[in-house]
Amino acid sequence: MRLRSEVLKTFVAFVCLMMSAFLNFFLLTVIHDIIPTKPLPDLVFMLIPQQRWAWAVGDVLSTVSSVVGFTVILLHRDRLVVLRRVLLLGAIMYGLRAVVMGVTFLPTSFANREEICLPQVNRTAMYATEIATRFITYVVTLGLTSGQDKILCGDLMFSGHTVVLTIMYFTQLQYTPRGLVILRQTCLEKRVCNNRVIATGQNPTDQLSRLV
Repeated sequence: MRLRSEVLKTFVAFVCLMMSAFLNFFLLTVIHDIIPTKPLPDLVFMLIPQQRWAWAVGDVLSTVSSVVGFTVILLHRDRLVVLRRVLLLGAIMYGLRAVVMGVTFLPTSFANREEICLPQVNRTAMYATEIATRFITYVVTLGLTSGQDKILCGDLMFSGHTVVLTIMYFTQLQYTPRGLVILRQTCLEKRVCNNRVIATGQNPTDQLSRLV
């Protein structure tokens, strides 16, 4: 009976996460056509050229971090409790991300926006079909964009990488046995690498929020 209750609570947490994630996907498909096209002045991008390859590297590191994090969860004695905490944290952070994206529309930081971002479309009778196509693409790819020629732009204030990497980092830091010093240090190094790599393709304010 206790196991059934734990599974049910974990399922509810998973549903909450999916609702927040789907809300994010929907907002991303709409905001892409609303945000301004001219990037804001940025000190970091004045000093460091933007690198397109950083997106692919960021996706790979996010995936690796997630695999390691969920492995730690599955090997934990109270795996359902830990998993439920992670799912609820993800639901809360994605919910906050949806609020941030829905309130403030920041332009992309790309100087060559036409080469990276999908073209914006006018609101016509076919707009609903375009939104549905974008939404399904986001659901299938889980928001990963490294395999796409052009991407939807508009989530650079509070990125999905920030949500995933922050939760997975603290999960590994909190629940990894203290004896596994190498793994714990690898988590820290990986977090620093993600900040350095993805910062070349996303607003530095996003990276500052992750460090804080």
